[in-house]
Amino acid sequence: MRLSVSSTPLVLRTVSMKSLNLRALAEYEKAWGSCAGFFNVWRPQTKRWHDLKYVDLSMALSNDTPVYPGDRPPVITSNSVFEKDGFNSKHLCFVSHCSTHMDAPYHKVQNGKKLDDYPVSDFFGSAVVIDAFNQNPIEPDVSAVRKGDFVFFYTRQTDKAGTPAFFENPPFISEKTAEALVEKGVSIVGLDSFSPDGPPFAIHDILLGNGVRILENLVNLKSVVGKRFECVVLPLKIKDADGAPCRVVACLDD
Repeated sequence: MRLSVSSTPLVLRTVSMKSLNLRALAEYEKAWGSCAGFFNVWRPQTKRWHDLKYVDLSMALSNDTPVYPGDRPPVITSNSVFEKDGFNSKHLCFVSHCSTHMDAPYHKVQNGKKLDDYPVSDFFGSAVVIDAFNQNPIEPDVSAVRKGDFVFFYTRQTDKAGTPAFFENPPFISEKTAEALVEKGVSIVGLDSFSPDGPPFAIHDILLGNGVRILENLVNLKSVVGKRFECVVLPLKIKDADGAPCRVVACLDD
């Protein structure tokens, strides 16, 4: 069966299912109002969402979540409690670069693009996880990386989160690697560590200065290292966001 949506929301036209991909389907969200609802019905190779395997690549956000040295730690308190108010709710206070989060160009580039400037389709894409364990600087073979990819480096640094070792001898991405990824035209670069670099933050400047968003504090990359998969990266929709915590999910066919 073949289905597509025209620029007019309720007008249908036909297109080969083989030509569809998650990025294209996300664009249809504008017409259908919910890309999740559309994905639940149609997907390449007729796969449904419940047929896939999911891996959560996001760090939990709590009062114990580590923050970049010098940043204020998150404070999560009860706003209401069931016994007193008849319902539960929490009050959240944290910096925009906390837990698993995305840096927008605006984080380091004056007048740079903010997270809410991106269409929702730019948070869906093909991801590849490269093993960079015991590499410092991170300088692996990136020949398999394609234009538009989300590129994640597996370093195991977030395995140390919550301990002093988390901030000791962190692996940083080399300028050579950052420039190679920019040349390849990647969309996002991420790693399971608190930062891809340290002061004066040259890697931030190279990536964000060329429109490549950065993901920090990924977790569970061991489950997907060496694999290519569809990935969903959804930051909080904060007005004029320089960065925001994200829910990052790997969607695997096997």
